[in-house]
Amino acid sequence: MIVAQFLVLIGLTNVAAFIRYELPNVFVNRIHVNHNVYVIATLQALGDVWFITKLSIDEERIIDYFQTNTSEYREQLLWYHTNSLKQTLNFYGIYIHERLPYQECFYHVSRAIFFKSGYYIVSALITKIGRTADELRGVSYTHIDLDENLRCEPLFRIPQCFNADSPLHYEVSNIIILRAIFNRRCPMDIFTHYYWTLHDSTERQLLGYLGGTVKPELKIGRYKLKVRQQSLLNRMVMVRLNARIIGRRAPLVARCYIALAPQRLFAIIRGGPSRKVYMGKPIIVNGSHSRDLSLPKNAKQLFTFEWYCDATKTEEKLCNIKMGKGASFTIPPFTQHGDQIITFILSIRSTFDLLRSSIAVQSIYFSLYPRHYIDIIIKCVTNCKGNRFSVSSHIHLKAHCLSCKSVKITKWVWTINKIVVASSKRLIYNTTKRSSITVYLNMEAVHKYKPTSTYYGSSSMRLERNVGPIYTKCYIKPIDGEAIKTVFHIKCLTQNALHKPLTYCLSVKGLLISECKTEQLIITRLPVTSKIGVQVCDYLGACVYQSVDVNVRSTDLEDSEVAVFNFVTRARYWLEYGDWLQSYIMLDQIAHRMDSKERLLIFTEALREYQPQSTVQLGHLVRILFKILMHILPLDDMKVNMLARILHIIGSTFKTVIVNNELYTLTDQYYSGMVDDMFEILDKFSIEWEYIPKSQCRAESESCLNVDNFRNRLEQMSTLNPQGLEHINNWLHAHWKLSTCLFYMGMGMTRRIHPTETRTRKETRTFFLTMESFDIDLEGGLVIKSADSMHTLIFTDKLLQELREILGNDEVLISIRSHKHTQYWWYPEQDSRTQVLVVNVYTSNAILGKTQELSEPFQYVSRLSADFSGSNPECDKVQCGNRHRRQNSIEFDDPVEDVENVIHDNVISAKEVRMYRIEVYGHSVLGVTFSKADIDFRVLLHMTNNPQLNDIDTKNTTCLVKSGVVEKSALLLRNLCIKARTVYIYVRSENKLENWDSFGETGAYYTFSTEMRSCRIWKFARPEPSWQTIQCIPEMNISVYHGVHCRCNFISDLDADAKPIIAVRMNLKCHLERPVVGLNYEIIICYIVIPITVIGFLFIQMHRAAFWDKPLYLEDVYSGELCRSGDIIVRITFGGQYHSGSSANIFLLLQSSREKHLSTYLHEFFFVLLMALEVEYETQRR
Repeated sequence: MIVAQFLVLIGLTNVAAFIRYELPNVFVNRIHVNHNVYVIATLQALGDVWFITKLSIDEERIIDYFQTNTSEYREQLLWYHTNSLKQTLNFYGIYIHERLPYQECFYHVSRAIFFKSGYYIVSALITKIGRTADELRGVSYTHIDLDENLRCEPLFRIPQCFNADSPLHYEVSNIIILRAIFNRRCPMDIFTHYYWTLHDSTERQLLGYLGGTVKPELKIGRYKLKVRQQSLLNRMVMVRLNARIIGRRAPLVARCYIALAPQRLFAIIRGGPSRKVYMGKPIIVNGSHSRDLSLPKNAKQLFTFEWYCDATKTEEKLCNIKMGKGASFTIPPFTQHGDQIITFILSIRSTFDLLRSSIAVQSIYFSLYPRHYIDIIIKCVTNCKGNRFSVSSHIHLKAHCLSCKSVKITKWVWTINKIVVASSKRLIYNTTKRSSITVYLNMEAVHKYKPTSTYYGSSSMRLERNVGPIYTKCYIKPIDGEAIKTVFHIKCLTQNALHKPLTYCLSVKGLLISECKTEQLIITRLPVTSKIGVQVCDYLGACVYQSVDVNVRSTDLEDSEVAVFNFVTRARYWLEYGDWLQSYIMLDQIAHRMDSKERLLIFTEALREYQPQSTVQLGHLVRILFKILMHILPLDDMKVNMLARILHIIGSTFKTVIVNNELYTLTDQYYSGMVDDMFEILDKFSIEWEYIPKSQCRAESESCLNVDNFRNRLEQMSTLNPQGLEHINNWLHAHWKLSTCLFYMGMGMTRRIHPTETRTRKETRTFFLTMESFDIDLEGGLVIKSADSMHTLIFTDKLLQELREILGNDEVLISIRSHKHTQYWWYPEQDSRTQVLVVNVYTSNAILGKTQELSEPFQYVSRLSADFSGSNPECDKVQCGNRHRRQNSIEFDDPVEDVENVIHDNVISAKEVRMYRIEVYGHSVLGVTFSKADIDFRVLLHMTNNPQLNDIDTKNTTCLVKSGVVEKSALLLRNLCIKARTVYIYVRSENKLENWDSFGETGAYYTFSTEMRSCRIWKFARPEPSWQTIQCIPEMNISVYHGVHCRCNFISDLDADAKPIIAVRMNLKCHLERPVVGLNYEIIICYIVIPITVIGFLFIQMHRAAFWDKPLYLEDVYSGELCRSGDIIVRITFGGQYHSGSSANIFLLLQSSREKHLSTYLHEFFFVLLMALEVEYETQRR
């Protein structure tokens, strides 16, 4: 193959006296059929100046970028001198037919790689350093013909960064998503595979492989790109998308130039800006905690350290010595004067980027008094980033002790303007219009093992007001357009923005349209709306909101099956190419027409073509599902099945963004909007919950899904018809997916809700929700009540300590959701007397799994009843008008159950005893509540298999039920066994000498009811999730008839219920008066004959065993010849057939007349024989 190359020969005007030739000349080979091409730039002379040379293709792609300093010898090596330019061109294969302008010159050789045929403009740009206006440019062109012979070749590019002159500014500590947009598509694009590689800005060096994707989209995680990988001059890297296309030899590429934005350095001196120390102890000044945000937290921080100091006294010794260049130094004891302040200044500078530096200041007060001092610092939680605050929200600061493991903190004091504003570990302070505030913190502590030792600590922080990007104006062009076709340009102009770069977020109806950008000009498509919102935030988080009017019309679409199908198919087509924004606008417009199962099916099939990656796309999915749900009510099992598919996509997206720690990327207002949509979906789903008729379940079953302890779910569902079986699975699967989404959703609230702040509370028609954050490093437990006061959660001190060890964090968010109706089983005719309690525990970087077993049990108390009749008075008029069939009532074909758990009985005399029998399930509590008693009664609850009438006379085992008391008397008995046990209830008059004149004929009456209280936990196990009581045990709590106290080894979905149970009255003559057992001669004879027969049989068999060892064959073989060498082979054959075997015992006796060692050898042919026979070898030496 002939290598064809071309030349770019540039003559540049004499500017700044370093180029002598005036007119530029370009010489180039016009046709090339190879990927690799050489580019040669020439200069007639080099002057004593510094300049930069950039060679590019089509003014977008950089092929070379270098700096020249002619005063340095090494810098001149970038340009080579030649006396014959023609010979040099011929050497590199560049042939020209025109006359050259000069022969002696300087030249530079560059190399370019082409992956696509076409015409390309090659240009060279030379600029002086510091003077960008002085430019020298030379231009040429060439044609590349790769001879691929493809009828259709796709065209695509990455729109935000394809031009090297306008790179994408990116901070490596963030997450970025790169998407390629197709300008031309081909039928075979569905078979295209995409590979992403990382190169330097000139594409000369391969820096790494970023991965392969199915769609032209790549998510780059945090610190995946390293600052040290960027080019030294232009500070850029290039990400190349390589598309492997069927029938094409070379990949089709798209380039993205990324400028790795220099992030801040944080110089930190341990102990904060101010410290108080005792002069008689060695003091360590440590700056090793300084951080470069461009590097991971656990990576080695590359700094140079410089220390300075400033003392209040001129005779200070420390400032006269050198403190070194290390990360820390030590001040010896008694080397400083007491009662003075020394200010230390730390200056750090990046070793690979000398332009970045930072300074930290610490003032140390040397005390004369020998007191114990501890270093404490003030951490920023919210609205204090960069020591700046905004008046839009409160300031949240947190105190942190650096070495307090062996001390107990007794006092915190926060002071602002000499006024004590807080006395706890955290400070919540409402900002004012002051330009700056100074916060002082003082602490006192005592030693845990030596209370007489007292420790003191102090720190301070100065905060300045940040006004944010005020005076911001945003404009949009055009102001009228169509949702799918029109491309809108939004630009915001800001004047007084101090902390850059600024971030621009575009939203419609509280929903973020695309990822927030740092460019002032946003080019995007918009969904149907009449107004958009633009939020402009500076680097420190101060934001302003601008509303812009616009008229975005919807696309005209017929309400027919064919039109809807074609519209969804078109959206699916965009999803195949990874264009999520275009697809979302189309799906959002068609969502309100998904009112049938057939349309939902094609809609969900379209969504399956693409897996969302970012939180913005997650918010889009939730909003689409919410719109669909509003238009398909009432639900049925098939519609629920379709919704479960969308919930599965939402759940997988939640999991993806949690793994990448991206939930915090959405600002509070956008994330709260997504959370509200999820809660509305849960509320609608709970209202539409389908109840299963009782006639489809077993008669002894409380519900259709594993409620009782005698049948499992598979056995119950096997009695249902196939339609009912599918019906149950659809609803259960949908709620399973919805619960997973809600479980992941709470993770994003940990960065938005902090301890001592206002908790989040949500009340809907079907559930109550509370989210509150707590500090679990404090001593003592937590007692929390749910929003509806139906549940009380108890976190003991040991449980909190265990949570700290599991989650690795001192701050946790506890989410409590209580439903008015249970969501995991079906009650055909009655609801649970309590509510299902869903408890989740989160931290900023971890979630406590629902299957995580705890050694210290979690406790909760659930009330047995609540009145929700007045919780939503407008439901019947406005919101619940279309819910005409979702009522929990008895159907006409269902059997009516008569559950009588109330016993109304009497005793005729004072000595009469009444007894009742009842079955109590495992890990349950039997509750017996007396509501009426004519006289005082003595009651005994006894769990036994052999009841006796005199059990009630046992001391200290009975309870007294008094007469005339208004309050009910409740008795509890707990069954700690796994299986059900029988319990007997004894009732007798307390006073055997009671005056029975008034009860002579009717007797003394009493009334009691029985119920079984149990604690349940939802077992998240596949394939059959169900309720179980093994890991939850009810406690004998104080409020015996107001609630159920439970202890569980898991924090998960919980429930406590008290359902009625029937007590059976016993006839004492039938159950307690046992007849006298007489002699039964038939049994006696049977017991005698059987042993005699067995003994006789064994004796006969033993007598026969004596003949089993009778010799069957005996042979004596004598050999008079001596065996001086060799082996003696003994062959024994049984039955004349291989593997026939024998049951005989074989004894081989080898005797010799001489005392020599004999060796016996068993041929491997008889190895099988050893498995069936017991062979004994005996060798004697005589």
